[in-house]
Amino acid sequence: MADDLTRWPDTTATEPPSGAPSASAAWLLGRHPHLAGLVVQVPDMVSRDAEGRLSLDLTMLAVVVTTYDHHRASWAAYELQEPAPSRDADQAYAAWAASGPAAPPSVRVIGGLAAEELSALRLLGTFSPFQMLFGVEEARHLRGPLLADWCRAIQLV
Repeated sequence: MADDLTRWPDTTATEPPSGAPSASAAWLLGRHPHLAGLVVQVPDMVSRDAEGRLSLDLTMLAVVVTTYDHHRASWAAYELQEPAPSRDADQAYAAWAASGPAAPPSVRVIGGLAAEELSALRLLGTFSPFQMLFGVEEARHLRGPLLADWCRAIQLV
């Protein structure tokens, strides 16, 4: 089933759409199968509509990435307030880790992604109606073709 949700219409021979953020996101997914494979890892992010067309929940993507950012900030604050015991002290470290901020399942999924993968999701999330942070630090993790295609698409939104 997940494989079925990664097969976006091929958009390699088309220009990016104009004035339609969700269509621009779909255009990127049709050009970059690895990106389609990333979004489907988060449960319920991709679905099919009544006509069988794939649909990406851009709002959910923005919420998941923003929640991940908040979770990382919470962990940083926790580590400042309660420094971690030595990892050699297995039980103490396990108790310390269990007492830290709990991550929702979607955050656990994207928390395991490589920096390039998380940056790609952030890039796609910029098409969401919600403000997504995406900076130079994120861009340096991306491959040229994806970033170039995003630049083409974002100019027309």
